[in-house]
Amino acid sequence: MMLLMNQMKQVCGALFLSSALAACGGGGGGGSAPPSGGGGTTPPPPTTVTKNFTVTVSEIDVSQTSTGESVVVDASSVSASGTVEVTQ
Repeated sequence: MMLLMNQMKQVCGALFLSSALAACGGGGGGGSAPPSGGGGTTPPPPTTVTKNFTVTVSEIDVSQTSTGESVVVDASSVSASGTVEVTQ
């Protein structure tokens, strides 16, 4: 069973590789004209934005499953803060 799996992996790998090479085309011919459109444009460099944040919990609504009665939860000290950095 393991031998069959290894052979199947090898066959699938060979098929994938040959498909990828065939999709690339047949190599470069020397006399073709450059693509029209004025040349390529360089993408802008990545920008990084840093933001500070604070999250606080002001209210928690909790009830007991069995009776449905409300449960009092003190959320006054539940908070978190930090910094997030995003590069795009």
